[in-house]
Amino acid sequence: MKQFLRPVLPLLATLWLGTAQAGDTLDILGNTFTVDTLFHNQIGPGVTQTSLSLRGNVNLRAFYATLDLTNPYLSLECLVAANRLQSTNTLDYMIGKHTREGHRQFMGINGDFFDVSGQSTHRGVRFWGSPTGPTMSDGEVFLTRANASSYASFIADTDGQVYINPFNYRGVLATAGGEQAVVSAINPVQAAPENNAVTIYNSYFFGSSDAFGGCEVSAKLASGEPAFHATGTTRLVVTSDPNTEGDMLIPNKGFVLHASGTAEQVLAALKPGDEIEVNMTCSIGGLNIDPEQVISGNPVILANGQPIYNGNRDRHPRTAIGYSDGGKKVYFLVVDGRQSLSAGIEIDGLPSIMRYAGATDAMNLDGGGSSILYTTMLGPRNNPSIGTDRATGNAMFAVYNAPDDNTIAELRFQDYRLSTARYGVYVPHFFGYNQYGLLIDTDVQGVKLSCPDGFGRIKNDSVFFAIGTGTDLLTATLGDVSVAMPMTIVGDSLDNMELVHHSIVTDGLRDYTVEAQSVMAGTAQPLAAEALSWATSDPTVVAIEANTGVMRGLRNGTAQVCGTIDGITDTMTVTVERPTARVMTADSLRADTWRISMRAGKDGAATQLTDGGFRWDYTGATGRLPRLLLEKELRLWSLPDTLRLRINPGNAPVKQVVFSLYAGDGKLNSVTAVPDTVIADQPITLDLPTAQWTPADDMGSYPITLSAIQLDLNAMTSDEPYHLEINGLETVYARVPDTPAVPGDADGNGITDIDDVNLVINIMLGRTPATDAADVNGSGNIDIDDLNLIINVMLGKHQP
Repeated sequence: MKQFLRPVLPLLATLWLGTAQAGDTLDILGNTFTVDTLFHNQIGPGVTQTSLSLRGNVNLRAFYATLDLTNPYLSLECLVAANRLQSTNTLDYMIGKHTREGHRQFMGINGDFFDVSGQSTHRGVRFWGSPTGPTMSDGEVFLTRANASSYASFIADTDGQVYINPFNYRGVLATAGGEQAVVSAINPVQAAPENNAVTIYNSYFFGSSDAFGGCEVSAKLASGEPAFHATGTTRLVVTSDPNTEGDMLIPNKGFVLHASGTAEQVLAALKPGDEIEVNMTCSIGGLNIDPEQVISGNPVILANGQPIYNGNRDRHPRTAIGYSDGGKKVYFLVVDGRQSLSAGIEIDGLPSIMRYAGATDAMNLDGGGSSILYTTMLGPRNNPSIGTDRATGNAMFAVYNAPDDNTIAELRFQDYRLSTARYGVYVPHFFGYNQYGLLIDTDVQGVKLSCPDGFGRIKNDSVFFAIGTGTDLLTATLGDVSVAMPMTIVGDSLDNMELVHHSIVTDGLRDYTVEAQSVMAGTAQPLAAEALSWATSDPTVVAIEANTGVMRGLRNGTAQVCGTIDGITDTMTVTVERPTARVMTADSLRADTWRISMRAGKDGAATQLTDGGFRWDYTGATGRLPRLLLEKELRLWSLPDTLRLRINPGNAPVKQVVFSLYAGDGKLNSVTAVPDTVIADQPITLDLPTAQWTPADDMGSYPITLSAIQLDLNAMTSDEPYHLEINGLETVYARVPDTPAVPGDADGNGITDIDDVNLVINIMLGRTPATDAADVNGSGNIDIDDLNLIINVMLGKHQP
């Protein structure tokens, strides 16, 4: 397999050329913006995608792609939604309908403005989705305009040359008898046919011509004619008598020719079986071209490197397309808008960003909620203002033209630049490409890192720990494939350091490596814990390895953990809460300690149950979204793996349960649990895994606070009596054994000592939740007998 090991300078040229360096500035309509690159990488053969942050009088996010059309495996293609005019589709849907082996659209932008008027043809077919301007796909004509001289189009011809300009598309219809008529347009949507000319309607139109006041005939391709040629001569055979009623049905894969004015006599003389010729020409500034892909928009914003201002100063999301190098490079651009990170840009502001990307000629496309730069492997690259990919009338795509190949032949670091503080930790992620340059894997696994001795240290083959200074190569290898990229270690020492968490809760059942970070240019970067010196204020509560930062809780309590590096110290509060049983009671479920309210139910009353929990009786009533709501700020003990609710639905129509929970970061989460089945008076246990709604392995996710339990109900019968029970609320700890293995071991830590005595006393005094493990004598109660057993075990008097 070919090896890709890039030296420094070629790699820098590949990754940095034409992209923003930190601190770059850009003038947009007299306002200076600081430009930073957020992302820059290859996504297909000859195609890179770049994401920019622009900070000035407003914030902007710009996303552009650069397409090198000299790459033999790359081409352009315009796709029309559902392959007909009267439709809209999302870009990913269009790709799904048109991609095939050896021809795969892998990136695209939304296209022309499209009809949203809601108007219909006389036969009731809506115009919705039809593009406004000329549209062609692979040489198939979907739409041209009789008066397109003021409407801009982006054109790629059959030779691969691209243009941005209004173009003149006309033709001549000639009969066998020598009669001729001008052909002015094909499928002009909602436009009256040009007088004294012929208009052609094909199967991409709306089923019928929707044209009146002239003469019409239907036609089909002549024998041996493969298709209607966008330019040049196409032979047609007439299939109907001339008709002056209008709105003629378009035959399947056929045509309707509509003539007006002086051209009517040409069609009126035809009869079925007559052969005619249609010769179409397309020209730009007198230069005849053979268009293959055409997408339109308005206005032109950049010509020969000079901006063209149109007086538009309204901020909105925008899309633009352009080219440079005589059409060898093409640019897709989207600027987000209507959001805090990106206010949107004026049409008159687009030329500045297009020139920054490298374009010399460009035009505006449809914007607003339609603006999107979409990739098959990375999804939408921008953030559409409507929150999702909007269905549009057409779009322009980059196409991969090579055999399908899923073997990784090239690696790239996902990050645009590699840098870290000294003692910093860098965990890279990688893109994988096939031999033709197509991105085929967005998270390559099994890559091994290497670096020069003294510059850094590699941990577990995949983590770079910075120990040196300056810049050197960080190399990544997967089998025979390698890539090297400059890594910069900033500073001889640290300017700042802080622990990631100011306080944490730990359970004493797992090790935790304390996390530290340094802030560089406003971005937090992780530091290697082993680079710091560690200490604890109470080694009986928390033990920590001085040289690694690996910490473990020993007994319930609180201690301070300190980390020091280069004379900088930060402190974290550690609270140890050891679960003493696999399942612990989270709350006694006394109804008078909860705020209970009900919607679409009345006369509710709670009754405590002797075996724990309470029963809720109420009368049914009509109303929207019936529910029973229990509210209480309940801080859950330690690091529970699961929150468990036990209920008996009685005869209440329980549908689902919604838990409102706060993680350690203070963010409120609403998590829904749906019972598999609900049978009257049959108990239900609902287990809600912590990992389902918050990163359970992150110590910052704790402590967890439950704020509400909402039982959503189905519709009830008015004035019917109902009841249900809340039987138990528990926390589950997967690391704790079901029963203590050691007699008298009330807290489950494997030994019987004074901590077990204290635990039982605190449970008896109501200070600590009761656990099954604390019932060391198995009597079903936690009392003085359990305390005596623990003491006798400690004194060696207990006989199992």
